[in-house]
Amino acid sequence: MSKPEEAGKKIIEALLKCKNKGVIADLKKGLVSGREFKAWPIISHHCNLEDDRMRIITQTIFGHFVSYPGGHKAGKNFGASLGLLAIRRNKNDIKRGIKLYERHLNKLFGCPTSQDVCEALGYLIRMMKGEGVHIDFESLYIDLCYWSERVRIRWAKGYLSYLTKPKEVEDVPDTDNGK
Repeated sequence: MSKPEEAGKKIIEALLKCKNKGVIADLKKGLVSGREFKAWPIISHHCNLEDDRMRIITQTIFGHFVSYPGGHKAGKNFGASLGLLAIRRNKNDIKRGIKLYERHLNKLFGCPTSQDVCEALGYLIRMMKGEGVHIDFESLYIDLCYWSERVRIRWAKGYLSYLTKPKEVEDVPDTDNGK
């Protein structure tokens, strides 16, 4: 297992154990410009704070993870989660929904750096939370660490997989968490 894979696993393990409301509040501040320093003492155990790229990725994952309790579920990449969001919001016309949400995916694909992707994720993760779409935060962390054409292709395949599996799409429940 390489460094990002090991770190991703440790980060998720640490977050699953986190119950302290003060720590959770500080981690959420990692998503707020001008307040992110509140998360630094906590995330410093998981990244070098002087490495802007890794600090931003780590504080983004920590902040979104604690903002979406119960939202982590391993098994699909962020593109697949976005595809599920698209069909949840457009059940009557899945192809139209996939086409509409493609612009969000393209916005992510246009990001040259993982830091830019981190900035663009907030809105999408809040929409996913609203629809009960789970996110594999460990996989997202690893993908952000390796942000490249290969990751973009994997996300595109995950996103478009809902067009090629219509029977599975019909069986998608309203939410993953029984809302």
